[in-house]
Amino acid sequence: MKQCFMHDRSNPYNKENKAHGLWFKRWPNGLYEYKGLYVNDKMHGFWEWYHENGRLCASGTLNMGRRIGLWVHDNRETKKHQTTLYAQ
Repeated sequence: MKQCFMHDRSNPYNKENKAHGLWFKRWPNGLYEYKGLYVNDKMHGFWEWYHENGRLCASGTLNMGRRIGLWVHDNRETKKHQTTLYAQ
């Protein structure tokens, strides 16, 4: 997965200093850039990424850092969403 963001320290960490809990970042305009859950430094559960204008960029479910199930991606060329199905 392309990591196109930097984490900031306002997001939660556990005792081992690993990302843990709900993480999010906002664009300067206040809209979400991304939001999702970390479990021991691994993306887990449902995640969403957004363009600065608020349009969905990508969303899907991860199982300890691995994409699973149906993912939706914004295709900038066609201005439509496309889907990809990943193995469970």
